[in-house]
Amino acid sequence: MATIATSYPKSIRRLDESVVSRINAGEVIHRPVNVVKELIENSLDANSTTVEITVKDGGMKSIVIQDNGCGIRKEDLEIVCERFTTSKLREFDDLLEIQTYGFRGEALAAISHISFVTIVTKTSEQMCGYKLQFTDGKPKGKAVPMAANNGTVITVDNLFHNLSQRKNALNSYSHEYNLILDVITKYAINNSNKSSFSLKKFGENYDLNTNIENTIIENIRGLYGPNIANNLVELSFEDLNGLKFSMSGFSSNQTLHQKNFVFILFINNRLVECPALKKAVDLVYSNYLLKSCHPFVYLNVKIDSKNIDVNVHPTKNEVHFLHEQEICEKVVQIVESKLTDGRETRRLNTESSPLINTVFNQISNPSIGESPNQKSSQSSSTSKEGNQTNSDRSYKAPNKETTPRRPDKQIRTDSKDRKIYEYLLNAKKVDKNRRDMNLTSVSALRRTVAEESDNRLQDIICKSTYVGCADETFVLFQFETQLLLVNGYNLNVELFYQLFLVDFSNFQRIKFSKPLLIADLVNVYLEEDVGKTQPSADCQSSQTLSATEIETILMSKSEMLSDYFSIDISSEKELKSLPIILDGFVPNYAFLPQLVYSLAKDVNWNQEKECFESIGKVLANFYAKPPNKFTNNLEHQKWAKTVET
Repeated sequence: MATIATSYPKSIRRLDESVVSRINAGEVIHRPVNVVKELIENSLDANSTTVEITVKDGGMKSIVIQDNGCGIRKEDLEIVCERFTTSKLREFDDLLEIQTYGFRGEALAAISHISFVTIVTKTSEQMCGYKLQFTDGKPKGKAVPMAANNGTVITVDNLFHNLSQRKNALNSYSHEYNLILDVITKYAINNSNKSSFSLKKFGENYDLNTNIENTIIENIRGLYGPNIANNLVELSFEDLNGLKFSMSGFSSNQTLHQKNFVFILFINNRLVECPALKKAVDLVYSNYLLKSCHPFVYLNVKIDSKNIDVNVHPTKNEVHFLHEQEICEKVVQIVESKLTDGRETRRLNTESSPLINTVFNQISNPSIGESPNQKSSQSSSTSKEGNQTNSDRSYKAPNKETTPRRPDKQIRTDSKDRKIYEYLLNAKKVDKNRRDMNLTSVSALRRTVAEESDNRLQDIICKSTYVGCADETFVLFQFETQLLLVNGYNLNVELFYQLFLVDFSNFQRIKFSKPLLIADLVNVYLEEDVGKTQPSADCQSSQTLSATEIETILMSKSEMLSDYFSIDISSEKELKSLPIILDGFVPNYAFLPQLVYSLAKDVNWNQEKECFESIGKVLANFYAKPPNKFTNNLEHQKWAKTVET
């Protein structure tokens, strides 16, 4: 006969205080990033304007938090690591008006039960600072006076030394450090213009270092990069009567595409998580972004303190508040309204600003060419090398890509997948015979282009990939995952004008195998074009000049044209050469008659600066003309067959 075991109730015992504290510590502190979050919140509650964090082995070996806050009084120092000791709360009802990060008085106690804590602190009223070590919430001895700055330094050593399972379950040191970096980055953005933050590993340089004077956008630019900062729109909303909340922040526009969703949410200055709101915002962007692409969103929501419950989770990363669904829906509506209002931002306007200002970096590294003092009939050739220039505006220059783009993020163009700058910018060797013309007028023209340049468009052009021609005017570029339609003619005009200023008075020559009579060229232009061409914006008057007048003007300026611009005119009134503005590029000679006419008609010969500027623009317009396959009804194509490069 089987024996039935009798079940007896076990006796209930009161857990030892050390066991309770260690269990509680495991709820509050999951990993090193929780320690850092709790301690920097204490620093901010102490009105610190500077918070410095130093980490060793991902925070497992050591974490040091130093601030310049109000410090801890000597008489409070011995109990600071006991459970439920706090300076931020007196009664339970105080939670209804709580404005600080901390309120439970559990963080330092929890940390001291799973690590060794050392605190050095000094208040502005004390003559010196005091140092005290803690284990299991209790001080080890008495506070020791020592020299210290105003504020507090808390050192946490050997985290989880008595919780081996928790310690072994954590990821690599680098992963834990990245989690710390992410949290500090978010607090640095939310506390812009209030506190500065810095983070580094022991013995290494700073990985994060912000300035207290930085705005939110400046901190985003420095911490997340200029690509994100340049594509943000500001969010702002206030409802003090109905839902009783306000919101500020920034969200990315439709032109920003990134792999990871960056969602930073602060509610009443607390870094919290709201999965429902995060998912709703990401769903809105899915209607505007490419598949698998996500936005950047930073939200700072302020809710009436009477409508919010912060005492929800031991780590304080969750809150509950009244009208949660309505508030989330309103936030989503505001974000979507900005996306709807910004539809036009997807069209890139390339006509307003100089685009290729980076060519001025070549001033100190000009091209090899035939010196104006060396009238050689042979053209020298130069090798071309890619020269990418940086376009950072505030923090750090963008680095070249070290890993290839994902195949599904590329638009296939050709097997070389070449960048735009490979076509436009060339590293050139220095010519020993190059002349440095330190003319005030030329320097002023270069400065004007530099001051009017648009760094954003410059960055887009340098990092774009050429796809192909859409028609005779527009070309297609790929920038990251965006396909841009750009006015190629306007882009070329600006390019050749800036190259003209770079190599001023140092042009090689395109020599004609047979000199061309100026009168013949002008007559072709007058017969074919003058009746149907609108006067140029640079024209001195609308009066048409005759071939004789053109000859007279150009002959009188022939010496300067030859010396500065490599435009040779013989005594027989023949055009013998043109300048090489871009090595290896052959202009469309079908427009040569128009060039000769414009050199006389559209140039301001009275003032030096205006003269050089107008000559540069005339030449730029000529060299930017499309090739013959894009031109129609030009009967003077024969001029293209009478020249030889």
